[in-house]
Amino acid sequence: MPVRTKQLDAGLGVIIMAEGLVTSQEYDETLTKHLSQPDEVIKKYIYTIVDSTNTTKFSVELKYLKKNAQHCMAVAKINPHVIISMVTESAVLFSVARVWTLLAHATGWNIEVFRTRKDADKWLLQKLHDMHAIDTLKLDHEEGTVNV
Repeated sequence: MPVRTKQLDAGLGVIIMAEGLVTSQEYDETLTKHLSQPDEVIKKYIYTIVDSTNTTKFSVELKYLKKNAQHCMAVAKINPHVIISMVTESAVLFSVARVWTLLAHATGWNIEVFRTRKDADKWLLQKLHDMHAIDTLKLDHEEGTVNV
């Protein structure tokens, strides 16, 4: 599957990874499944990384972006304190991600879009430090932890 999720840091975070040719429907299906977890799982999350650096082509349908944003608004009622770091090197995906941030603005979540994973992680770690006094997490880096 071109879009998959992986829990990070004992369930505090999740990374959503997209690779190859990806459609907005595939994103929607993966995110709907992820966001449909029990409330006690959703309440534990404090951060999400959406990493699309390995996406080679993206097919966009606005109806799926809107559907996902609406689902996120419902989830925000359960957990209003999520920090989302989105990263893509693609100009098209960057624009799509910015549109989604506008659609999901009503969640109240801290959401930013970056062109490099390094910048995304730096911002995310600073937000985690400021909001939750967390200074060290793996953030899906196999070589070890990342610090503020």
